[in-house]
Parts: sequence; C-alpha cells; structure tokens
Amino acid sequence: MRILQVTSGYPPILGGVEYSVFELVRRLRRLDHDVRVVTAGLTEIGLRDGVWRLPTLKIERSWGDVLFCPSILTALRKTPFDVVHAHTPRKLFAEAVAFYRLLSKKKFPYIVSVRLINTSLTGFPAALANAYHSTIERAVLQNAKYVIVQTKANKQYAIHNYGISPEKIEILPNAVDTELYDPSRFRREETRRKYSVEDNRVALFVGRLTTQKGLTYLLHAIPLVKRALPDVKFLVVGEGPEEEPLKREAARLGISSHIVFVGKVSHESIAEIYSIADVFVLPSLSESFSNVMLEAMAMQCPSIITKVGVASEILEDHKTAVLIEPRESEELASKIVELLTDRALANDLGFEARELVRKNYSWESIVKQSLSLYEKAIN
Repeated sequence: MRILQVTSGYPPILGGVEYSVFELVRRLRRLDHDVRVVTAGLTEIGLRDGVWRLPTLKIERSWGDVLFCPSILTALRKTPFDVVHAHTPRKLFAEAVAFYRLLSKKKFPYIVSVRLINTSLTGFPAALANAYHSTIERAVLQNAKYVIVQTKANKQYAIHNYGISPEKIEILPNAVDTELYDPSRFRREETRRKYSVEDNRVALFVGRLTTQKGLTYLLHAIPLVKRALPDVKFLVVGEGPEEEPLKREAARLGISSHIVFVGKVSHESIAEIYSIADVFVLPSLSESFSNVMLEAMAMQCPSIITKVGVASEILEDHKTAVLIEPRESEELASKIVELLTDRALANDLGFEARELVRKNYSWESIVKQSLSLYEKAIN
C-alpha cells in the first residue's frame, strides 16, 4: 500500500505528535508498505529517505505554533499515494490535504488524526480558535473518509462541535515502545550521579513549554514542596515559547536553585531522564492523549496527572496514578510530597502503571488498527 503521512512536525523535531508519526511510519515500513512523509522543514529542507521537508515559516506564540508552508500543494501533487493520513494539531497541513483534494482530479481518500483539542485557551485566542474550528476545520473533518481521535471524550467533542457522523470516528489511543521505555535498562544510582542529583529527590516534567502545559502552577507549588522537603530538585525537560517567562517567574518566586531547565533532550536520552525521577508531574490545562504520560508510566514513574484529556478515562486515582484538578498548586504540592514520602504507594503506582501500558498501549495493536482503517478508506 502507498501511504502518505502529512504532519507539521517530524523528528528531529521533538514532541508527542512527532514521535507518534515517526513510530507509525517506521513500523509500517517494516511491513513493506511504501510510506512517504510530507512535513515542515524546520531544521532542514529537502527530500531524503522518503521524507520531504518543505520550506516553512514558523510563528511561535505562548499558546502554540502556526506554520505557513506554501509549497505543500506542490509536494502533494508530486508524491504518489493511495491514501493520505494527516495529523493535527498545528494548522495548515491537514487543511492543505483537504484543499488539494478539492482541486485535484483524483478524489483520493484521506484520514485525519485529531491529536489535540486545546480547551485551555481564553480571550482572543479562544475566540479565534472557535471561529477557525467552526468553519475551516469543520469542513476538513467532514470531508475526511475517517477521523481518528484518541479518547471517548474527544469523539463526543467531534460529534457535537464538528457535526461528524459517529460512524466516521475511530478511537485509536497513542502507544509507547515498552522495550525502549523499560526501567530495567538503567542503573538508577549511576544515572543519578551522571545528572548530579544523587543527593536529591527528583520531580520531573517533560513536554513543550507552552501555557497549555500548566507549568506556572507547578512553579507555584515548588515553594510549598520546598518547605516540607528541601532536598527536592525539579527537572523541566523541553523547550518552547514560555521558557524565558518561566525562568523569570522562578527567579521571582526564589526557587531558581530548586529547578533545572534541562532544555531539549534527544529522543534516545528521554528514557534515561525518566529513570532518575522519583515522581513525574504533568500539570496540563488541556491534553488529548499525552505521549509523555505513557512514557513515564512505561518507565514505572509514579505520576501526578491533571484530570484533562484521556487521564480520567484510563487512569484510576491512587492505583495507576494520582489524579488532580488543573490549576491547583496547593493540591499539586501536597501530592508531590505524598509520593516522595510514601515510597510504598509510589512503588505500587509505578508497577501498576507499567502493567497498564504493556497491556493496552502497544504499537503492534495500533499499527494493525491503522492498516485496517487505510484499507477501509481505499475500498
């Protein structure tokens, strides 16, 4: 089968969508499918190994990024395919697929994965997003052969807000490589010495530094944690438009010595970072199906997750994770202290989390379901 994946981000760009598409492409190619990728050329431009990176203008804001890529229609015209699988959240890529289909003589089938429905926006960005969703995005999704979402809640959102028939919507969760993300691969104490945290308890965040991730609320929790546990070190892994504002806020709160902004970390090193964490924290205001949540769980990290996106659907409070309300710094601080002091609870959470991931979120299952959907779209 000739499959074209259209995505705004692709490694070496790091992120949940980028990782998911890369793994899907890699595993489809292992099964001898002809898989091409069209993506934004944010680090390089050109065609190599079936990946076409296009000249792209990136406009970065605190609430996310917008990418402008005029040459994408040319790339679609020159790439052979039987079916297109387009991935959001960044705009103007899935939309380009729909526009090209409208202009093309070949009325090919396309599928859209809606990987993020951001409900944390307020004010003008929210009004702009709502206008966009109700016009352009609605048309893109209604004309797709199928729409893929990661959660039951997002399926209901798509039905009610985009007017999509339930029969066109498929729920495919994200997946994680449990062989790569395996705590038994690492010698914990040696790795902690490598990162100079052998004398500290470690709380870890991994993700894009945007307002959607709720990191301001984590920063305001740190002074409360520090009063109870002065030895805790907070590691923030990732990059994004909020990095400098967050550093300034950390300085204002007097917690700069307790937090390390690690920056961008290679995909190969992420698992190693998880291996040194005593607790993983994801204080997001909005999520769909977080890859970093699955990675942390696969690495047996006891995790504190806000009740957004899929978390309340698949996790059980104080069994597979600790679930909290978003925007609640005091609750977040108390749960961090709880997991860092109750090691029996933390160990039980980590074990149950990894078992859940191994059972329900394997790549083998997701690839099989994706191929079935491609075949249905073509036929």
